[in-house]
Amino acid sequence: MNQLSMSLLGGFRLDRAGQELRLRNRKARAVLGCLALSATGEETRERLVGLLWSESSEEKARASLRQVVHELRGVLPADVLAAERLSLVLDRDAFDVDVEQVKSALGQGEVHPALLAQTRPTEALLEGLEDLDPAFNVWLLARRQALHDQFARRLEMLLPAETRNQRTLAQALLNLDPTHEEACRQAMKAAVAEGNISGALRTYEALWNVLGEDFDMEPSLATQELVADIKSGKLKPGPRSEPPILVPPMPPQPRSAGGRLLLLVESFAAHGVPEERGYLVQGFRHDLIACLARFREWFVMDGGVLPARDASIDRVSGRYSIGGTAYQAGDRISLVLTLRDGETGIVVWSERIDVGLDTWFEAQNQLVRGIAMSLTGQISAARLSSIATRSDVSLAAHDRWLLGQSVIRSFSPEHWGRARALFLESIAEDPNFSSSYSSLAQLDNVEHIVNPGVWRDRARE
Repeated sequence: MNQLSMSLLGGFRLDRAGQELRLRNRKARAVLGCLALSATGEETRERLVGLLWSESSEEKARASLRQVVHELRGVLPADVLAAERLSLVLDRDAFDVDVEQVKSALGQGEVHPALLAQTRPTEALLEGLEDLDPAFNVWLLARRQALHDQFARRLEMLLPAETRNQRTLAQALLNLDPTHEEACRQAMKAAVAEGNISGALRTYEALWNVLGEDFDMEPSLATQELVADIKSGKLKPGPRSEPPILVPPMPPQPRSAGGRLLLLVESFAAHGVPEERGYLVQGFRHDLIACLARFREWFVMDGGVLPARDASIDRVSGRYSIGGTAYQAGDRISLVLTLRDGETGIVVWSERIDVGLDTWFEAQNQLVRGIAMSLTGQISAARLSSIATRSDVSLAAHDRWLLGQSVIRSFSPEHWGRARALFLESIAEDPNFSSSYSSLAQLDNVEHIVNPGVWRDRARE
């Protein structure tokens, strides 16, 4: 099989042996892009449906996904895409993906041409597909920001350490962030060292223009002093004398499911409920499990007992259990639900429901969804209270998200960067945790209101 290549930066393109493989359906390109950007090459059908058909009914959305899978199978070689009952799996080893090539080059201390070809290259990730679905747009903006931060951090590590390709590194960092003054100063010094005074001044002029137009501010004093030294001839061309500092290759990132909550739904007890009506209680319980499973804040476990703490430490940040007891009085069934913290055994929430037998089925759907939403708030409040005094180092995806939400609600400008960092850390911990993406969008939507003097810009829009 000839190696396939997939370009995601600057729009989507799929090639095989130099020939473009065309996908007519734009959502087919988005699905393939999601799979290529996934840490494992796998995404659940439910997640893809939620990202690309969030405004359609579930039946119609799943039918549309099946059509997309059919088109992908017709274009891709056999065995590259596995369509399983619950998920889609892409053989990532069969593809050369430009995003992965950029990461690999940076890990070796090199700059991939994709970071030099255009300004703000990460903002061109899957360019042209932003309007497919509101949920997909939110996900895409978060992926672009996370990719930008990852590339920028590595370039910032390499910039002061490398001497042989310092100007290239500085230019790549300036392309990612045209307001990065340290990168601008390094690019100016490198240009002077090469005897290119005009190039150094053009770099400064570009920084001056972008800071003035976008932020109504001037470069820092250090940058202005550097350009003054260049113009006066105080900074002489010549090789740098500092010895190079060796920067170790970027270590591979472990693939992890992240740390979400584990929610155990215990078997419900039925007292005084006739055997022939026991199915009502069990049906209610299974409907509750099905509803809770749709929330990405937790894993749902059906019955049994909570696993030992050390057995779930890598995937689970906290453990809760829901218990239920039903009993019948006349023509009504009462159901008592309790939520317990698996670590302490403390009951953090309870609710009693009385439902008439004649209206049981009509009330069940509404009650179950109301309980699920109430549980979301109660678990979040209990969890936030328990982690308030912990060190951030030990926090997993869900806990980082909760802390970020609490920081946002303070509407304090000085805490805004902290909230953004927590959400990005949560995404890095668990890329499938959708709440962190939503919170990033929430943050960007109101930043210009919370922080007086900060204007909306195209990137946040």
